[in-house]
Amino acid sequence: MQSTESAQSEFFSECDEILLRFSSKLSKVEKDGCADAESISALYRDMHTLKGSAQLFGFRAISQVAHAMEAALEPIRRLKLQIPAVLIDALFKSIDLVDRIVKESAQSKKEESEK
Repeated sequence: MQSTESAQSEFFSECDEILLRFSSKLSKVEKDGCADAESISALYRDMHTLKGSAQLFGFRAISQVAHAMEAALEPIRRLKLQIPAVLIDALFKSIDLVDRIVKESAQSKKEESEK
């Protein structure tokens, strides 16, 4: 059975992967000036996954930000709308926030395990 410490380490690694993938896809959407349905669905799924994983491990702040991002993408995805520049900016700021929370949480867990 995997230890809690190992599982949390895997969670933090998964967060990093999701955030990098999300940021890369969002940068492409911003550069192209539009997004196809597949791109928006991929962005939505990444936030859905991040939200669920954060909830599973008890990282409420990460879950709440991911949920807000997911909710912001839902009407774009469902109604097949173009993603406005203001939403792209807000999503980039949200990614930065989640990244900071992940790094601080990982550091905190590492310090706890070293005691």
